[in-house]
Amino acid sequence: MPPRNLAIEAEVNLSPELHEMLPEYYRAVHTGSAEKLQAIFGKGFPVNYINPITQLTALLSLAGSHGRKGVKVLMEREDVDYLIRDCEGRLASEMAIMYSDDVDMAIMLMEKEDAQGEREGIKVTRRPPGFKAARHAPVFKITP
Repeated sequence: MPPRNLAIEAEVNLSPELHEMLPEYYRAVHTGSAEKLQAIFGKGFPVNYINPITQLTALLSLAGSHGRKGVKVLMEREDVDYLIRDCEGRLASEMAIMYSDDVDMAIMLMEKEDAQGEREGIKVTRRPPGFKAARHAPVFKITP
């Protein structure tokens, strides 16, 4: 599995052939179609592609939108990076709990996240349910 810093994060980094697959990819993720996802990833589209607008991978999107069949397709693959977080620092398991209310899917994802963390020597941390991250660091004024 390539390191997370090599994940494809912008459409400009896609080859012309992969760039042409973007509409198909977005439809597959939006609908959660297991068959379409298998087909597009089978054609070489990067599994850990990060949408430059939403900052979400297919796994994060599907976990947060009741996309259980699509998540299962991804979980069958060896090259999924379960430790990619969304722009607010949430893992796929946290998205499943917060937005899909799917505890079973969240537990399956947690097991995958923990296993990957153990393999890579990374301590996997999660936020408590309902935790809201601050968008900006607080600004403190120092007065004399």
